[in-house]
Amino acid sequence: RTSHPPGSAEGTVLASDILNRFRKLQLDHTWTESLYATLVGVSVTGSVVVMRVGGGVSFAEKVWLAEKNGAGGALIYPDPADLPQDPRRLGLSTHTAVHLGSGDPFTPGFPSFNHTQFPPIRSSGLPLIPALPITAAAASKLLSQLSGPPCPPSWRGRLPYVRCVVGPEFSSGQRVKMSVHNVMTPVLLNNIFSSLEGRVEPDQYIILGAQRDSLGPGAVKSGVGTAILLELARTFSTMVKRGFSPRRSLLFVSWDAGEFGNVGATEWLEGYLSMLHLKAVAYFNGCVYVHFLLVCFMCTCVPIRVPFCCCSLRMRLQRRSP
Repeated sequence: RTSHPPGSAEGTVLASDILNRFRKLQLDHTWTESLYATLVGVSVTGSVVVMRVGGGVSFAEKVWLAEKNGAGGALIYPDPADLPQDPRRLGLSTHTAVHLGSGDPFTPGFPSFNHTQFPPIRSSGLPLIPALPITAAAASKLLSQLSGPPCPPSWRGRLPYVRCVVGPEFSSGQRVKMSVHNVMTPVLLNNIFSSLEGRVEPDQYIILGAQRDSLGPGAVKSGVGTAILLELARTFSTMVKRGFSPRRSLLFVSWDAGEFGNVGATEWLEGYLSMLHLKAVAYFNGCVYVHFLLVCFMCTCVPIRVPFCCCSLRMRLQRRSP
């Protein structure tokens, strides 16, 4: 598929496809819940602080640290030292969230099901300075013109024709002018649900979820996670038809707006927190990372009343002989 960000027509079509797939499996209950969330898009021209992706620190944390230290803006780029890429195609871009938190940044702590009941409130996790991810090519053009003392060795990346210096001045003496255009748009999100009722404890839930949306094609993250979710639903549906009965109820969920800080999942959690605290037993989140011949399927198990636990299943792909 092409890009299908939350709220887009492509994303709505994909949600309908998954809903129809659940219906064809003839599970006990299948439904969709829609909500409005205010997604923040930031368009920035110019640079104050240029940062690399990675380092164990999220983009939102980097922007927060830049703001805390008095920076006027932040740009982040994928350096070849952090993200392997074709050196002839330095236009690789990265999509990152600036909200230091999860969920709808204008309904912090409460669900966005009904904005007439809960008026929008700006989250304290939103930055007060402009921030934007840029391509490696754009970063190379900016960094190659900087002057000043050399960078520490750990800061040096692998951008070609770039001598790592701290700045802050350009060698040409030019200065950068920054202008900001914030766009806030209410977007309808769709979380898709389907369930199998348990035989012994039907009011106790095992939840299996996967992010559906993607700012790109989504083959590695949302695409594979959604495929695993649908296959699990198909497998359990077939088992039930053959006489199997789960002890507890199984809830299959396709989340929307994961790219913007797990908005769909967080808003649903905020809306049904009391019920989940009493009835949810565990949550499994399908997230797949592909690295050359190694496929790592990460399952995050979140018991509601016990500490977090993680498990991983590794499958090595065998290369066939020609």
